[in-house]
Amino acid sequence: MASSLQSVQYGFKTVFTRPLVWGAELVWRWVSTFTLWLIVLYAFFSYLHSLPVSDADRFMLSGVVPGLAAEGLRHLVAGSGGRLLKLVLLVSAAWSILWWTTASLGRSATLLGMVESHDGIDRANSKSVLAAISRIHAIRITLNIASTMAYGGVIALAEAKSRVPVVELHETQGAHTHRSSEFWGIAIGLSLLVSLATASLRWYLSLAPIFCAQYGVGVRDALRMAAGIASKRARNFSWIGFVHWAIRLVMNLCLLVPGFTLLGMVARMSKVPLWLAAVVVMMVWSAVGHFMGLAQLASWMRIIAWDEEERNRPPVPVIVPVVVRPLLDPPIVPAM
Repeated sequence: MASSLQSVQYGFKTVFTRPLVWGAELVWRWVSTFTLWLIVLYAFFSYLHSLPVSDADRFMLSGVVPGLAAEGLRHLVAGSGGRLLKLVLLVSAAWSILWWTTASLGRSATLLGMVESHDGIDRANSKSVLAAISRIHAIRITLNIASTMAYGGVIALAEAKSRVPVVELHETQGAHTHRSSEFWGIAIGLSLLVSLATASLRWYLSLAPIFCAQYGVGVRDALRMAAGIASKRARNFSWIGFVHWAIRLVMNLCLLVPGFTLLGMVARMSKVPLWLAAVVVMMVWSAVGHFMGLAQLASWMRIIAWDEEERNRPPVPVIVPVVVRPLLDPPIVPAM
């Protein structure tokens, strides 16, 4: 437990003494997030612009007659499910490519900035590290797609297994209902299995880039080493996660008070100061959160370094006690 606490202290010290690493983390995080919002807003307004709006739809959406707005919105988007699905797929593909690019560059820069010397080598070749981390992030995107499809398959399987035909006049006529207990039992049980498998693989994919940057290994060796140390040092990693979770909780609670105070002070002003205050609060909260993420990453690196030191430590020689006996036995004195 002492080594876990020391690794937490090491993580905070590492980020404090390397402000450029923190800046690089903020740059790639904020660039990807800002670009994602631009893509989502552009896709959303493009979808709304493509919808045919009739005079009846305008009347129902105007709110003149209460209760017709929902019906007007339902009629407006009716028949556009295919177009909406295509738009969602395009936005997801664009976001995956954007995240893969920024995360690969950003994580390579931050890890190489925090990595310590190993066997006299300050850091591995940056190009090979970038290539390995890019492949790991590509595997992570593939895992996200596979997990999404798995959740969809779970819902489809639960729907099929819990379906019960509705019999009217001894005929089904194609109507059916579902047994809710069976549906939720299958859906929740299989979803937990998918979540457990996905979380385990994501944990290995989170540790693997550290081995790529620290030791210059490839993707296969990095995943193998990540799986080995994840099981060997599970207690240390769990303790680090608990400590960082507690610190995040306290810091978020501390940021809520000044954040809402600032928003309350400018709430009576015009919209521009209110939006600026909201952006400032969100940026401060994001910067603190990414600082904590980097500190936790540095703590993981310290645990990995300690494990390497223990494995390379020479064995302690065992000293066998030697009983020294005199060369000549003492003379035998006869009893008187």
